[in-house]
Amino acid sequence: MKPLFILLALIAFLFHARPADAAIAVVQAAIGGVGNSTSPSRAFASPTTAGNFLVAFVTTSGSGTITAPSGWSTAVSVPGTNGIPGKIFYKENASSISTVTASLTVSGRWTIEISEYSGIGTSSLDQTGSGNAASGAIPSGTVNTNFANELLIACYTNNFADTFSTPTSSFTLRDQQSTGAQTAGAYTDRIVSSTGSYSSTLTAGNGGDGMIATFGVGTPIGGNSNTAIWQGMNF
Repeated sequence: MKPLFILLALIAFLFHARPADAAIAVVQAAIGGVGNSTSPSRAFASPTTAGNFLVAFVTTSGSGTITAPSGWSTAVSVPGTNGIPGKIFYKENASSISTVTASLTVSGRWTIEISEYSGIGTSSLDQTGSGNAASGAIPSGTVNTNFANELLIACYTNNFADTFSTPTSSFTLRDQQSTGAQTAGAYTDRIVSSTGSYSSTLTAGNGGDGMIATFGVGTPIGGNSNTAIWQGMNF
């Protein structure tokens, strides 16, 4: 009976094996907005797809604390050493939504940029970093990734409403927003297919603060782990 049992276990293993990781892809990239209130908010061009990965970058020149949208997590933040405070938030396995709304504890000027990606599951956050510069090229910080396929998000703040230049190191400038009064934010990203040391810079005349967060494919939504099938089987 044992050979038959092993055969049946092998068949179960093959049918329940974890699906191959899907490629990370941009669905909707950095849709931005500005305002002056306690509720930084922006709508997607179209409702997001359930199960996708969402990112929001929020800055403020006010004295209030930036709070994540309900159910979202904070990846990385900067206090505004040479720029203004900013935070990168993310939501894994998100339900379909149309609008993202964060909050400020005190009303103030803000910028917000939101994006949607596919191919990222849960437990995806890998590395974070930050940097700042009093003028010129703003560093994102340097990260050393642990996984071959990752999404890199680098964002920047500036308190002079400067225009940002093209980012370095193959990052793409998806959007930049400015209230025209000491509040500016820029959102860049890059999808990589190998582990390594990654960083970028973005230039603004009066400098600012930068931050970076990396996300691996994580655990696929609805995927099954191979390990569980073999647990408790004594051959």
